[in-house]
Amino acid sequence: MTQHSDFGALTFRSADLNTHLEACIRFRADTFVCGFGSAERFYGEDGKGVESYVTWVKEKAAALPGSVVHVWDGELIIGQIEMGLVPNIESVGYVNLFYLTPQYRGRGLGALLEAYAWQYLGALGCTSLRLSASPTNTPAWLFYQRNGWEDLGPRDDDPTVRKLQKHAKVKVSGASQVINPDDYLETASGREFTPERNKEAWAHAYERLSKQLAQAPAGVFVYLVMGVQGSGKSHWMSQNLGRLGHRAIAFDAALPARRHREKLLSIAREHGAPVIAIFVKAALEQALLRNASRAPDKRVPEEALKSVFSLIEPPTEAEGFLWVETIDGTRQPAVLQVPSAVSA
Repeated sequence: MTQHSDFGALTFRSADLNTHLEACIRFRADTFVCGFGSAERFYGEDGKGVESYVTWVKEKAAALPGSVVHVWDGELIIGQIEMGLVPNIESVGYVNLFYLTPQYRGRGLGALLEAYAWQYLGALGCTSLRLSASPTNTPAWLFYQRNGWEDLGPRDDDPTVRKLQKHAKVKVSGASQVINPDDYLETASGREFTPERNKEAWAHAYERLSKQLAQAPAGVFVYLVMGVQGSGKSHWMSQNLGRLGHRAIAFDAALPARRHREKLLSIAREHGAPVIAIFVKAALEQALLRNASRAPDKRVPEEALKSVFSLIEPPTEAEGFLWVETIDGTRQPAVLQVPSAVSA
Protein backbone atom coordinates (compact mmCIF):
# COMPACT_ATOMS: atom_id res chain seq x y z
CA MET A 1 0.00 0.00 0.00
CA THR A 2 1.32 3.40 -0.95
CA GLN A 3 0.69 5.96 1.77
CA HIS A 4 0.87 9.50 0.43
CA SER A 5 0.03 11.24 3.70
CA ASP A 6 0.44 10.58 7.37
CA PHE A 7 -1.91 13.34 8.52
CA GLY A 8 -5.37 12.58 9.83
CA ALA A 9 -8.71 13.87 8.59
CA LEU A 10 -8.16 17.45 7.49
CA THR A 11 -11.01 19.89 8.10
CA PHE A 12 -11.49 23.50 7.08
CA ARG A 13 -13.31 25.70 9.60
CA SER A 14 -14.01 29.40 9.92
CA ALA A 15 -11.39 30.77 12.31
CA ASP A 16 -12.60 31.37 15.87
CA LEU A 17 -10.85 34.67 16.52
CA ASN A 18 -11.90 34.71 20.15
CA THR A 19 -10.06 31.47 20.82
CA HIS A 20 -7.35 31.26 18.17
CA LEU A 21 -6.30 34.85 17.50
CA GLU A 22 -2.78 34.15 18.76
CA ALA A 23 -2.40 31.42 16.15
CA CYS A 24 -3.43 33.89 13.44
CA ILE A 25 -0.79 36.38 14.62
CA ARG A 26 1.89 33.70 14.83
CA PHE A 27 1.10 32.39 11.34
CA ARG A 28 1.12 35.88 9.84
CA ALA A 29 4.47 36.70 11.43
CA ASP A 30 5.96 33.45 10.11
CA THR A 31 4.73 34.32 6.61
CA PHE A 32 6.91 37.43 6.69
CA VAL A 33 9.87 35.33 7.84
CA CYS A 34 9.32 32.99 4.88
CA GLY A 35 8.97 35.83 2.40
CA PHE A 36 11.48 38.40 3.63
CA GLY A 37 13.78 36.63 6.08
CA SER A 38 12.37 38.29 9.20
CA ALA A 39 9.09 39.45 10.72
CA GLU A 40 10.20 43.08 11.11
CA ARG A 41 7.88 44.24 8.35
CA PHE A 42 4.97 42.60 10.11
CA TYR A 43 5.61 44.15 13.50
CA GLY A 44 6.38 47.58 11.98
CA GLU A 45 8.84 50.24 12.99
CA ASP A 46 6.37 51.63 15.52
CA GLY A 47 5.63 48.19 16.96
CA LYS A 48 1.93 48.51 16.11
CA GLY A 49 1.84 45.97 13.32
CA VAL A 50 0.17 43.30 15.45
CA GLU A 51 -2.51 45.73 16.58
CA SER A 52 -3.19 46.76 12.98
CA TYR A 53 -3.38 43.14 11.85
CA VAL A 54 -5.78 42.17 14.64
CA THR A 55 -8.10 45.03 13.71
CA TRP A 56 -7.90 44.13 10.04
CA VAL A 57 -8.52 40.40 10.42
CA LYS A 58 -11.46 40.92 12.79
CA GLU A 59 -13.06 43.38 10.38
CA LYS A 60 -12.51 40.96 7.48
CA ALA A 61 -14.07 38.03 9.32
CA ALA A 62 -17.07 40.14 10.34
CA ALA A 63 -17.62 41.67 6.90
CA LEU A 64 -17.28 38.39 4.97
CA PRO A 65 -18.08 35.39 7.18
CA GLY A 66 -16.00 32.35 6.33
CA SER A 67 -13.22 34.38 4.71
CA VAL A 68 -10.70 33.57 7.47
CA VAL A 69 -10.23 29.82 7.69
CA HIS A 70 -8.14 27.47 9.80
CA VAL A 71 -7.03 24.09 8.50
CA TRP A 72 -7.11 21.37 11.15
CA ASP A 73 -5.38 18.01 11.27
CA GLY A 74 -7.40 16.35 14.00
CA GLU A 75 -7.13 18.70 16.99
CA LEU A 76 -4.16 20.66 15.63
CA ILE A 77 -4.36 23.87 13.57
CA ILE A 78 -1.88 23.39 10.74
CA GLY A 79 -2.79 26.15 8.29
CA GLN A 80 -4.68 29.33 7.55
CA ILE A 81 -6.39 30.97 4.57
CA GLU A 82 -7.49 34.62 4.37
CA MET A 83 -9.68 35.66 1.43
CA GLY A 84 -11.70 38.54 0.10
CA LEU A 85 -12.90 40.30 -3.03
CA VAL A 86 -11.07 42.80 -5.21
CA PRO A 87 -12.91 46.13 -4.79
CA ASN A 88 -15.12 47.08 -7.74
CA ILE A 89 -14.33 43.86 -9.66
CA GLU A 90 -17.00 41.31 -8.78
CA SER A 91 -15.45 38.42 -10.70
CA VAL A 92 -12.02 38.58 -9.04
CA GLY A 93 -11.26 37.16 -5.60
CA TYR A 94 -8.19 37.95 -3.54
CA VAL A 95 -6.20 35.56 -1.37
CA ASN A 96 -4.46 37.50 1.38
CA LEU A 97 -2.87 34.41 2.87
CA PHE A 98 -2.09 30.77 2.17
CA TYR A 99 -0.20 29.37 5.15
CA LEU A 100 0.94 25.96 6.40
CA THR A 101 3.02 25.29 9.49
CA PRO A 102 6.59 24.17 8.70
CA GLN A 103 6.10 20.45 9.29
CA TYR A 104 3.19 20.36 6.82
CA ARG A 105 4.99 22.07 3.95
CA GLY A 106 6.24 20.17 0.93
CA ARG A 107 3.54 17.53 1.27
CA GLY A 108 1.18 18.70 -1.45
CA LEU A 109 -1.32 20.37 0.85
CA GLY A 110 -0.98 23.75 -0.86
CA ALA A 111 -3.16 22.42 -3.68
CA LEU A 112 -5.94 21.69 -1.19
CA LEU A 113 -5.72 25.20 0.25
CA GLU A 114 -5.99 26.65 -3.23
CA ALA A 115 -8.91 24.34 -4.02
CA TYR A 116 -10.70 25.58 -0.92
CA ALA A 117 -10.14 29.20 -1.93
CA TRP A 118 -11.64 28.46 -5.36
CA GLN A 119 -14.58 26.77 -3.66
CA TYR A 120 -15.29 29.69 -1.34
CA LEU A 121 -14.62 32.57 -3.74
CA GLY A 122 -16.18 30.73 -6.66
CA ALA A 123 -19.41 30.64 -4.65
CA LEU A 124 -19.26 34.43 -4.61
CA GLY A 125 -19.05 34.54 -8.41
CA CYS A 126 -15.28 34.82 -8.79
CA THR A 127 -13.77 33.42 -11.99
CA SER A 128 -10.24 34.64 -11.25
CA LEU A 129 -8.07 34.84 -8.13
CA ARG A 130 -5.25 37.23 -7.28
CA LEU A 131 -2.59 37.26 -4.58
CA SER A 132 0.78 38.81 -3.80
CA ALA A 133 3.98 36.83 -3.28
CA SER A 134 7.65 37.41 -2.74
CA PRO A 135 9.94 35.62 -5.24
CA THR A 136 12.43 35.15 -2.39
CA ASN A 137 9.98 32.68 -0.83
CA THR A 138 11.23 30.02 -3.23
CA PRO A 139 8.94 27.07 -2.29
CA ALA A 140 5.79 29.22 -2.55
CA TRP A 141 6.97 30.88 -5.75
CA LEU A 142 7.63 27.53 -7.41
CA PHE A 143 4.20 26.30 -6.31
CA TYR A 144 2.50 29.25 -8.02
CA GLN A 145 4.57 28.84 -11.18
CA ARG A 146 3.76 25.14 -11.45
CA ASN A 147 0.07 25.67 -10.80
CA GLY A 148 -0.75 28.20 -13.50
CA TRP A 149 -0.49 31.53 -11.65
CA GLU A 150 0.39 34.40 -14.01
CA ASP A 151 2.98 36.97 -12.89
CA LEU A 152 1.44 40.44 -13.36
CA GLY A 153 4.54 42.29 -12.24
CA PRO A 154 5.56 44.17 -9.09
CA ARG A 155 3.08 45.77 -6.77
CA ASP A 156 2.92 49.56 -7.03
CA ASP A 157 3.33 50.00 -3.28
CA ASP A 158 6.15 47.44 -2.92
CA PRO A 159 8.35 46.46 -5.90
CA THR A 160 9.83 43.51 -3.95
CA VAL A 161 6.42 41.79 -4.02
CA ARG A 162 4.81 40.47 -7.20
CA LYS A 163 1.15 40.37 -8.17
CA LEU A 164 -0.14 36.99 -9.38
CA GLN A 165 -3.43 35.99 -10.98
CA LYS A 166 -5.07 32.74 -12.02
CA HIS A 167 -8.18 32.18 -14.11
CA ALA A 168 -10.60 29.33 -13.46
CA LYS A 169 -10.10 27.90 -16.94
CA VAL A 170 -6.31 28.24 -17.03
CA LYS A 171 -4.47 25.40 -18.73
CA VAL A 172 -1.91 23.98 -16.32
CA SER A 173 0.99 21.83 -17.45
CA GLY A 174 0.30 18.29 -16.30
CA ALA A 175 -3.30 19.26 -15.51
CA SER A 176 -5.85 17.20 -13.67
CA GLN A 177 -6.50 13.67 -14.86
CA VAL A 178 -10.08 12.63 -15.55
CA ILE A 179 -11.49 9.13 -15.13
CA ASN A 180 -14.95 8.38 -16.51
CA PRO A 181 -16.24 4.77 -16.71
CA ASP A 182 -18.21 5.68 -19.85
CA ASP A 183 -14.95 6.20 -21.71
CA TYR A 184 -14.40 2.44 -21.58
CA LEU A 185 -17.64 1.89 -23.49
CA GLU A 186 -16.34 3.73 -26.55
CA THR A 187 -15.69 1.84 -29.77
CA ALA A 188 -14.69 2.91 -33.27
CA SER A 189 -18.38 3.18 -34.15
CA GLY A 190 -19.46 4.99 -30.99
CA ARG A 191 -20.42 4.07 -27.46
CA GLU A 192 -21.77 0.55 -27.05
CA PHE A 193 -23.54 -0.43 -23.84
CA THR A 194 -24.32 -3.88 -22.52
CA PRO A 195 -24.52 -4.95 -18.87
CA GLU A 196 -21.34 -6.97 -19.34
CA ARG A 197 -19.41 -4.14 -20.98
CA ASN A 198 -20.65 -1.71 -18.33
CA LYS A 199 -19.39 -3.98 -15.53
CA GLU A 200 -16.00 -4.20 -17.25
CA ALA A 201 -15.92 -0.43 -17.75
CA TRP A 202 -16.35 0.21 -14.03
CA ALA A 203 -13.67 -2.35 -13.20
CA HIS A 204 -11.26 -0.61 -15.58
CA ALA A 205 -12.09 2.81 -14.12
CA TYR A 206 -11.44 1.70 -10.53
CA GLU A 207 -8.27 -0.12 -11.57
CA ARG A 208 -7.02 3.04 -13.26
CA LEU A 209 -7.84 5.13 -10.19
CA SER A 210 -5.93 2.75 -7.96
CA LYS A 211 -2.90 2.69 -10.26
CA GLN A 212 -2.81 6.46 -10.63
CA LEU A 213 -3.02 6.97 -6.87
CA ALA A 214 -0.26 4.41 -6.34
CA GLN A 215 2.02 6.23 -8.79
CA ALA A 216 1.04 9.78 -7.84
CA PRO A 217 3.32 12.23 -5.98
CA ALA A 218 2.68 13.30 -2.41
CA GLY A 219 -0.36 15.49 -2.03
CA VAL A 220 -2.58 13.85 -4.65
CA PHE A 221 -6.31 14.23 -4.04
CA VAL A 222 -9.50 13.13 -5.76
CA TYR A 223 -12.54 15.09 -6.95
CA LEU A 224 -15.63 12.90 -7.23
CA VAL A 225 -17.96 14.76 -9.61
CA MET A 226 -21.35 13.10 -9.27
CA GLY A 227 -24.97 13.60 -10.26
CA VAL A 228 -27.66 12.10 -12.46
CA GLN A 229 -26.88 11.84 -16.16
CA GLY A 230 -27.73 15.17 -17.79
CA SER A 231 -27.28 17.16 -14.57
CA GLY A 232 -24.35 19.15 -15.95
CA LYS A 233 -21.31 17.23 -14.69
CA SER A 234 -19.48 17.55 -18.00
CA HIS A 235 -20.20 21.28 -18.10
CA TRP A 236 -18.84 21.71 -14.59
CA MET A 237 -15.70 19.78 -15.60
CA SER A 238 -15.16 21.97 -18.67
CA GLN A 239 -15.51 25.13 -16.59
CA ASN A 240 -13.43 24.08 -13.61
CA LEU A 241 -10.93 21.39 -14.59
CA GLY A 242 -8.12 23.87 -15.11
CA ARG A 243 -8.31 25.20 -11.57
CA LEU A 244 -8.09 21.82 -9.84
CA GLY A 245 -4.33 21.61 -10.31
CA HIS A 246 -1.95 18.90 -11.49
CA ARG A 247 -2.23 16.95 -8.22
CA ALA A 248 -5.96 16.33 -8.68
CA ILE A 249 -7.64 13.26 -10.16
CA ALA A 250 -11.25 13.88 -11.19
CA PHE A 251 -13.62 10.89 -11.22
CA ASP A 252 -16.75 11.67 -13.28
CA ALA A 253 -19.66 9.33 -12.54
CA ALA A 254 -23.25 9.30 -11.29
CA LEU A 255 -22.74 7.25 -8.05
CA PRO A 256 -26.11 8.40 -6.73
CA ALA A 257 -26.34 6.62 -3.36
CA ARG A 258 -23.96 6.30 -0.45
CA ARG A 259 -23.41 2.58 -1.08
CA HIS A 260 -22.33 3.36 -4.65
CA ARG A 261 -19.56 5.65 -3.39
CA GLU A 262 -18.06 3.24 -0.88
CA LYS A 263 -15.65 1.57 -3.33
CA LEU A 264 -14.14 4.83 -4.56
CA LEU A 265 -13.69 6.11 -1.00
CA SER A 266 -12.14 2.80 0.00
CA ILE A 267 -9.59 3.00 -2.82
CA ALA A 268 -8.73 6.59 -1.89
CA ARG A 269 -8.31 5.66 1.79
CA GLU A 270 -5.99 2.81 0.85
CA HIS A 271 -3.66 5.32 -0.79
CA GLY A 272 -4.11 8.11 1.76
CA ALA A 273 -5.76 10.47 -0.74
CA PRO A 274 -8.42 12.97 0.42
CA VAL A 275 -11.64 13.04 -1.63
CA ILE A 276 -13.71 16.15 -2.37
CA ALA A 277 -17.31 15.57 -3.40
CA ILE A 278 -18.82 17.75 -6.13
CA PHE A 279 -22.56 17.06 -6.27
CA VAL A 280 -24.11 18.55 -9.41
CA LYS A 281 -27.81 18.88 -8.65
CA ALA A 282 -30.52 19.26 -11.30
CA ALA A 283 -34.25 18.70 -11.67
CA LEU A 284 -35.34 15.46 -13.31
CA GLU A 285 -37.08 17.34 -16.11
CA GLN A 286 -33.94 19.23 -17.01
CA ALA A 287 -31.76 16.11 -16.88
CA LEU A 288 -34.18 14.32 -19.20
CA LEU A 289 -34.18 17.26 -21.61
CA ARG A 290 -30.38 17.43 -21.74
CA ASN A 291 -30.13 13.68 -22.12
CA ALA A 292 -32.53 13.72 -25.05
CA SER A 293 -30.31 16.24 -26.84
CA ARG A 294 -27.27 13.97 -26.72
CA ALA A 295 -26.00 11.89 -29.63
CA PRO A 296 -27.96 8.61 -29.88
CA ASP A 297 -25.03 6.43 -28.74
CA LYS A 298 -24.47 8.58 -25.65
CA ARG A 299 -28.12 8.89 -24.68
CA VAL A 300 -29.13 7.08 -21.48
CA PRO A 301 -32.47 5.20 -21.63
CA GLU A 302 -35.11 7.38 -20.00
CA GLU A 303 -36.16 4.72 -17.50
CA ALA A 304 -32.54 4.15 -16.48
CA LEU A 305 -32.04 7.88 -15.89
CA LYS A 306 -35.22 8.06 -13.82
CA SER A 307 -34.01 5.09 -11.79
CA VAL A 308 -30.68 6.78 -11.04
CA PHE A 309 -32.50 9.98 -10.06
CA SER A 310 -34.70 8.06 -7.62
CA LEU A 311 -31.61 6.66 -5.89
CA ILE A 312 -29.90 10.00 -5.25
CA GLU A 313 -28.59 10.51 -1.72
CA PRO A 314 -26.67 13.80 -1.46
CA PRO A 315 -23.10 13.13 -0.29
CA THR A 316 -22.04 14.08 3.24
CA GLU A 317 -18.71 14.57 4.96
CA ALA A 318 -19.69 11.72 7.31
CA GLU A 319 -19.06 9.30 4.42
CA GLY A 320 -15.38 10.23 4.45
CA PHE A 321 -15.20 13.24 2.12
CA LEU A 322 -12.83 16.07 2.97
CA TRP A 323 -15.66 18.43 2.10
CA VAL A 324 -18.82 18.43 0.01
CA GLU A 325 -19.69 21.05 -2.57
CA THR A 326 -23.18 21.25 -4.07
CA ILE A 327 -23.52 22.79 -7.53
CA ASP A 328 -26.77 24.12 -8.94
CA GLY A 329 -26.74 22.31 -12.26
CA THR A 330 -29.75 24.28 -13.49
CA ARG A 331 -27.62 27.41 -13.81
CA GLN A 332 -25.42 28.17 -16.80
CA PRO A 333 -22.61 28.69 -16.22
CA ALA A 334 -22.53 26.57 -13.09
CA VAL A 335 -22.07 28.69 -9.98
CA LEU A 336 -20.30 27.15 -7.02
CA GLN A 337 -22.42 27.00 -3.89
CA VAL A 338 -21.05 27.77 -0.42
CA PRO A 339 -20.82 24.41 1.38
CA SER A 340 -21.57 23.82 5.04
CA ALA A 341 -17.86 23.84 5.88
CA VAL A 342 -17.67 27.55 5.08
CA SER A 343 -20.45 28.62 7.41
CA ALA A 344 -19.54 26.25 10.25
